[in-house]
Amino acid sequence: MADNAFVKIGTALLKHQVKKLVGEETLGVIGEELAEIGGDKLDAWLGETSTIAEIEKASGTARELFRGKVNDDEVEQWMVMLPIHDLPAVLSAIEELPKSPDETKLEIALRESIALNWQRLSSAQVDNAVNAFMSSLRSALLPIEKQTLMIIGREVLKTGEKVDQLLKLVENLQATRPSAVEKAKGQLNTGWFFGHRYGDLESFTGRADELNMLNAWLNNDKDNLLMLRALGGFGKSALAWTWFNRVDRGQWQTAVWWSFYEKESGFESFLSET
Repeated sequence: MADNAFVKIGTALLKHQVKKLVGEETLGVIGEELAEIGGDKLDAWLGETSTIAEIEKASGTARELFRGKVNDDEVEQWMVMLPIHDLPAVLSAIEELPKSPDETKLEIALRESIALNWQRLSSAQVDNAVNAFMSSLRSALLPIEKQTLMIIGREVLKTGEKVDQLLKLVENLQATRPSAVEKAKGQLNTGWFFGHRYGDLESFTGRADELNMLNAWLNNDKDNLLMLRALGGFGKSALAWTWFNRVDRGQWQTAVWWSFYEKESGFESFLSET
């Protein structure tokens, strides 16, 4: 039971630390799809036999560190043999930890469980036990934590290569744009590709400044790439889709609307289909 508790909490803590150390802003920049890919690869890596062995070894180190920090033998033994399956609040907090902004819920659940089982302890003693438990796990997991960050890092590098490919394609299109504009006259729909349509435009209003900004970018040959950044649900896709449908097709031979949120619509599909 000791290994199960420490391993289960340790694995959840590793996933949580990736999000915490990389940072919400960075994850937003690399994209939700990329973060999901990195998460899937991280899950697969954590499930490998060699990784499980590393986590089990780290859990043993954490137990020894914890024993050296807690003076109460009974509490120390109970925490080491933590019966998480008999503690629904703790189990729930462990399951939610990878997506939680911090470790507060888990720490509260552990405090409440200790206080309930050991009513003779003062609040300070309870806090000391929980703090010792969590700090021991964090210290023992540091070497593995660096490897989890590398999983995300590899995906960032791969994506960087794909972005370079896209920029080269854009540069090639820009180099031929004058002749392309002449060729496109009188053929307004030539070369316009809608990979994934967004939806109804009737409900979209306002955003005049942002639409003007996009128009200015389109007419500026110096900037090859524009990135819109905002929290999810703030209307980035609706804005881009509305603007895309207002562009004068007579001036552009080739235009592509593509959503990387769609199933099987990664960079490879984008490059092959467009």
